[in-house]
Amino acid sequence: MELERYEREKCRGAILRSKAKYALEGEKCTGYFLGLEKRKQSRTYIHEINNKEGKTTEDYVEILERVQEFYGELYKRGGVEEDIIEEVLDSVDSELNVIDREWCDRGIREAEVIEAIEGLGSGKSPGVMG
Repeated sequence: MELERYEREKCRGAILRSKAKYALEGEKCTGYFLGLEKRKQSRTYIHEINNKEGKTTEDYVEILERVQEFYGELYKRGGVEEDIIEEVLDSVDSELNVIDREWCDRGIREAEVIEAIEGLGSGKSPGVMG
């Protein structure tokens, strides 16, 4: 009983992750959905990466460490050149009006969050854009 429930949940996950739009509720899990998931994963998987020294590695742990290091450096605080910021902002030739500025500065309302959640498709998972 427990094993059947585990297999059913695993297969449901495979169907959702495969993003097969024609999967019907209650459909038996087949090798088809597992194959779709595997093919999709192989297309999105980073198979090799260059480290800081320019050497290529295929080691999974080294790939994860390099990705973490890259994004850590990319989004770290500080190191911003103020004159570059001013140059970019000076090139912007439009401004928000007062009403739009106030709307952007206000907090997100609970009703907006609920509306967004209720607008999500049933049985869908977020894509790469969130």
